[in-house]
Amino acid sequence: NIENDLSTYSSFLDDMKTMLEEADDKTLILIDEFGSGTEPTAGGAIAEAILSEMDRRGVYGVITTHYTNLKLYASGSDTGVINGAMQFDAAKIQPLFKLDIGMPGNSFAFELARKMGLPESIVKDAENRAGEEFVGMERNLRKIVRNRRALDEKLQRIKNTDKTLESITERYQKELEGIKQTKKEILEQAKKEAQEIVQGANKTIENTIRTIKESQADKEKTTDARRELQNFMTSLQLKKESERKNHDDYIEKKLKQLEDRKIRKGARKGKPQNEAQEESPETFRSGVLKVGEKVRVKVNGMAGEVIRVSNKSVTVAIGNITSKMPLDRVERISSNEYKASIRETIKPRSTQDDS
Repeated sequence: NIENDLSTYSSFLDDMKTMLEEADDKTLILIDEFGSGTEPTAGGAIAEAILSEMDRRGVYGVITTHYTNLKLYASGSDTGVINGAMQFDAAKIQPLFKLDIGMPGNSFAFELARKMGLPESIVKDAENRAGEEFVGMERNLRKIVRNRRALDEKLQRIKNTDKTLESITERYQKELEGIKQTKKEILEQAKKEAQEIVQGANKTIENTIRTIKESQADKEKTTDARRELQNFMTSLQLKKESERKNHDDYIEKKLKQLEDRKIRKGARKGKPQNEAQEESPETFRSGVLKVGEKVRVKVNGMAGEVIRVSNKSVTVAIGNITSKMPLDRVERISSNEYKASIRETIKPRSTQDDS
């Protein structure tokens, strides 16, 4: 300060005096190159004493410095001061313009000296004069910064992975809820259609009975009426099976997709899935029956669907007729066998058979 006849450091101390007189826990201070302008050891000690007092008062501030003792002070666990530094690419010797909170900075003086073309002998001599302790500390500091950066990148990848998994899980859950809702709608629609079918069947039966009565046992008209009724019942059975298959196939397809995804997810985690054991034909035929499975009556070969199972008997729906019989009178059949049996049953009969 030429006007007040003060040296650089004297001017700095004058400013520090004013700050110490005025600063409290509502004050914000900004100091650049804290402690510079005089002999480093003494300047660093005075700067640390001032910093400690500001810390004690709870003063807010941003301070820049190259002094190691101030960096160490901020690293203490019992202070209200925290380190921060602009990231620097030590390999390329260039700034990254990113603020790194929590880590002390490094001046990279020796690296910059090499990059600027100073003779290696001069740089080596400077490192020796600085001492192994200082050079080692700088080296360790750079290593800590690199490790910290690698850890931050890994944590970010983990967060991204967790976010992706949460998104996938949420999507699967929505798909499952959608399947459940679709199943509910299908069942409601099937119930409604069943009521309409029953009403139509009753009407057809009434018309057939009326036709037979009005024909006064005319053989040809009776045969035609019986054939018309048989064709109607057959069409109902085919429609029922087709709709049920479409509904079941849709639900099974969606559930299988979810199960396949679950298996793939488990495989990625290294958890082997249990492989299903193949059933022998004998086991398939005679296994425990469940409602909804297809069976064949052994004595006449007629196919039907299980609608109720007890300890010793089973109730089977064969077309529009239900029949209760002992368990040993039926055997389980596949869906293809059941379809083949239905097609065989509904083949049009000849005129000779109808008569």
